[in-house]
Amino acid sequence: MVASKTVSREVYIELPPGQVWNTMRDLTLAKYYVPNVVETWLVTEQREGVGASRKVRMKNGDVMDETVEEWNEGHGFVVRLHKEGQPALPLFTECRFRYEIEPAGNWTLFRPAMHYQMKPGLFSGLLGSIVGIPMKMMVRKVGSSMKQFYEARGTSAA
Repeated sequence: MVASKTVSREVYIELPPGQVWNTMRDLTLAKYYVPNVVETWLVTEQREGVGASRKVRMKNGDVMDETVEEWNEGHGFVVRLHKEGQPALPLFTECRFRYEIEPAGNWTLFRPAMHYQMKPGLFSGLLGSIVGIPMKMMVRKVGSSMKQFYEARGTSAA
């Protein structure tokens, strides 16, 4: 059995949690802060909550599905990354991204996290270690890009 891994980050967004949540709950905005995503669109009538699903088009033209599997109103959600029900990437058996926030005084602590599991095989341990590097970079980029986008949006909305 191949162990699952999680990479996470903590980022302070200089906005109150309610304001961050009101933006974060909009599943169509990921293109503004997720690396290499150029387009997002909902594929379910449901716009939020468990079962809501979106498609994301990557810079390289690849299209992936993201379906909400957990929804914690006011605090965050988890999306499963897949392609029509199959793992999103060929080397993975599962891949999920957690968007989680909590109050931090007048600011918001954002904890992005990628949870993934490699397919079993002779090189899965080695590949898992190698894959961890770009996963960490991606989670860090989501955190910093989300902070930048939310703060700029929050300032312009004020």
